Order: sequence, then C-alpha cells, then structure tokens
Amino acid sequence: MFFKNSNGRRKLSPLLVAVSLLLFTLVSCGEKQAPSTGDAVSEVAVITLEARDIPVQIEFVGQTKGAIDAEIRARVEGNLQGIHFEEGKDVTEGQLLYTIDPAPFAAKLSEAQAKLVEAETRLVKADADLGRIRPLAQMKAVSQRDLDTAIAMQGVAKSAV
Repeated sequence: MFFKNSNGRRKLSPLLVAVSLLLFTLVSCGEKQAPSTGDAVSEVAVITLEARDIPVQIEFVGQTKGAIDAEIRARVEGNLQGIHFEEGKDVTEGQLLYTIDPAPFAAKLSEAQAKLVEAETRLVKADADLGRIRPLAQMKAVSQRDLDTAIAMQGVAKSAV
C-alpha cells in the first residue's frame, strides 16, 4: 500500500486514502439521533399584514439652475453697505441691487476735479503766453522756435483739459 516516490520516500497510495475517507463517511452517517419527544413548547412570533400606502422618498445629489441665470459682476471695487434684493425673487431692470461705500469714489472724484482745475489753469497760461509771443514772432523779436514751443504748449494744455 505504500510506494516510493522519486526521492526514495515512502508515501501512501491515493487509492488507500480515498477508500479510508469513504468508509469514515459511511460509518459517521449511519448514526441516527433520537427523535424529540415533543414535550417542549416553542413560541412563534406572529405578525398581521396590513395594506397601506407608504411614501417613497428618493434623494439625489445635484444642482439647480434657473431658466435664466444672470451673472452679477462688479464694475468697481468697494465695500458693500447694503444688499437691496432677496435671493430667489425677481428683479427688474434698473433696480438697485447693492450699495457700495461711496467714500473712496468721492475721494477719486475730488482728485480728478483738482486735476481738471490744474489743467484749465495751464491752458489759461498757455493761451496768454501764445498771445504774447505771436506778435513778437511777427516782428521777428523772438525765434520761430519760441513760437512753435508756445503753440505746442497750448495744444498740450487743451488736451489735458
């Protein structure tokens, strides 16, 4: 029942192993358990079925968008002082949406007005200089270059205004 493999070791025959397992299985299956006497009472849970409507709830992950979405982009930078609309409600064209702090804009306006007054003053001076130099240039009392400079300065002053 034993045989030698290529290493010279002894091994059991596979046929012997299979027959042993078969006999063991037959012997173990032959034992029967004694039937229960039925003296023990077991409790069984009973439920009553009832037909009713149960709402089905389904949750989805997504985003909602309106039929018409308007992007609101700031044309200027500033601190918000007020928001004059309710999110989700209709707005009309020309409706005030936000109020921005006017102080920085008032400062820039004052600065621009000061530059305008300065430019107007330069124009008045350039006109006066040209008015004095033109007759002198006709009499050849000043050079043509001085006349050209006075004309150019008047043009610069006009464009600054």
